[in-house]
Amino acid sequence: MKFTNREKDQAILQFRKEWEKFSPPKEIDERIFELYCEDISGNEIIATIAQEFDTKDCYANRCLYYATHMKTERKENLARHMYLDCTSCTESCIPERFRES
Repeated sequence: MKFTNREKDQAILQFRKEWEKFSPPKEIDERIFELYCEDISGNEIIATIAQEFDTKDCYANRCLYYATHMKTERKENLARHMYLDCTSCTESCIPERFRES
């Protein structure tokens, strides 16, 4: 089955809308904010979250991008058509205790 470019573009837009509904688990969101207040760099925050919550870097990155305190920056990125590429992140990347049953 072949898809037209228009169908592919529509699928990507739908995918991005679905991602915008994501919010990190509360304890991860709070920990990210603590690290942010300590003036820790984004890469260090991702590494710390990955280690402390036993998750993969891709999920930690997604949690950082969608963290509560990043809302304004995320809106600015969306206005510039800059999106987080989460396509490599799957359910197996999410720590088991945060997975929906």
